[in-house]
Amino acid sequence: MPRREISDARQRLAMNARRIRQGLGWTQEAVAASTGYSLQAIQRLERAAVAVTIDFVARLAAAYRVDVASFFVPAGPWEAPRAGRPPSKREVPIRYPAKMKRPSRPARASRPRPRAPARTKKGPGRRKGVPRNRQR
Repeated sequence: MPRREISDARQRLAMNARRIRQGLGWTQEAVAASTGYSLQAIQRLERAAVAVTIDFVARLAAAYRVDVASFFVPAGPWEAPRAGRPPSKREVPIRYPAKMKRPSRPARASRPRPRAPARTKKGPGRRKGVPRNRQR
């Protein structure tokens, strides 16, 4: 089999594995926990960075409750996964209407700063527990 066909098969497997996982609403961590493989192994599989065994694919199919053949159906052009986490809903800034004021933050209660312990003289002529400026 030429090298190009091998990489096409690996990419097809990676895209279908990601598509099935996202369709189920699972995270890569959940897949790793249910299959017994490491998170890094699942990540490498979905990036098409590693050649996996048929046992790996069979265990993945059992976890997803799909047939092994569903990992090899044509899936369209290769799309490399985007790096990083998707933005969360909290990161979207809230836009307030012009008439509505932005709520103010409550004032922080100020606390006095703790005082640093007094420094003592070092050496044979020092008295223990007496600050340096009170030494004789």
